[in-house]
Amino acid sequence: MPHYQYAKQEAEIRKRLHSQIVFGVGCAGLVISFLINPGFDVRPTMAFVPTAMLLCAVCVAIVWVTNFRALRALSMSYTALLSLGFRIQLDAMGELGPYWAAVVSVEIILGTALVFNSRAEYLISCLISVVTLFAGQPSSYFATVSAPLLSLSIVSSVLIGCLLNHAVMNCIREIYITKQKFKKLSSVDALTGLSNRRAFMEHFQSTLAEPKGPLRYFAMIDIDNFKGINDKYGHEMGDRVLVAFARQSTQMFSATEVGRLGGEEFGVLLGGPTDADAMAAMESFLAQVREDMSGAVPFTFSAGLLPIDFGDDATLVLRKADAALYLAKRLGKARIIWAEAEMQDGLIGSPHSASTLPRDRTFRSRPVL
Repeated sequence: MPHYQYAKQEAEIRKRLHSQIVFGVGCAGLVISFLINPGFDVRPTMAFVPTAMLLCAVCVAIVWVTNFRALRALSMSYTALLSLGFRIQLDAMGELGPYWAAVVSVEIILGTALVFNSRAEYLISCLISVVTLFAGQPSSYFATVSAPLLSLSIVSSVLIGCLLNHAVMNCIREIYITKQKFKKLSSVDALTGLSNRRAFMEHFQSTLAEPKGPLRYFAMIDIDNFKGINDKYGHEMGDRVLVAFARQSTQMFSATEVGRLGGEEFGVLLGGPTDADAMAAMESFLAQVREDMSGAVPFTFSAGLLPIDFGDDATLVLRKADAALYLAKRLGKARIIWAEAEMQDGLIGSPHSASTLPRDRTFRSRPVL
């Protein structure tokens, strides 16, 4: 998997883990223990207040940040600050404080097991917590509690945390992969690999909603004599024609700009500085399809072409393009017809509308085989 895709996946997984509940419990536990702890010999030093404030700030940042590396750094900071806050409290408890270090460390180790989507990061987090809570403790404490038993309890909690982390991470990754597969299936036409109607129309409508952008055009395309191809050569050959058309379209245009609207009908969004450039691009595409001899029977298409602008109604644009496409079929197929103003008024198919079309706005290929 490319690094950027891996980072995106891991960031999304981490965001799923970083719920406000997970981090809120840690912050709440630190503050509540400070307020109700009866074992303080002295009040914790003033360092506790900025530590608690930084911890809360980290929790808030984690909710909003989406950058993968930033999330990694914030997660480590969360463990370090939480451990430091409790260490400050334990130091304020006098001789009793060190004996709570093991309990607190186990709680932090198990509580952060689902915070990290990498076992290596989780182990580093555990090490940070253990070092913060146990470094500098008097040697008498380790003799009293038995260092081997203390080590066993810490190691056991880390192993349990690793198993929890592994199990949950695998489940979440499976959910993520399944979600991506269903997302692709819901937006991609299974036969051609192009955007399906729903995905293409979403992209089309978002294009119409952009207040600023380059001049854009929409073309509705229909493969000529497609029913005849199916009847004469069979549906398998018809599928090969659709696949060949899809391949040619993605070579000519961006894959996100072409969609299968249904059957042998396709939509294309294309750009161009002028109307003539848009028409030239479609003419070039028609010639390219005509010359394709990659295995399917020779075929051509007819198309209706028109400019689109910010605020246009998608349904009306489709109706205009469909009207121009219908005229292209009536005039002999294998051509692109520009959707003129009269087409907007329901005059399509009349002798008047056909005769008033500018000659340079139509393209006729060689006779269809």
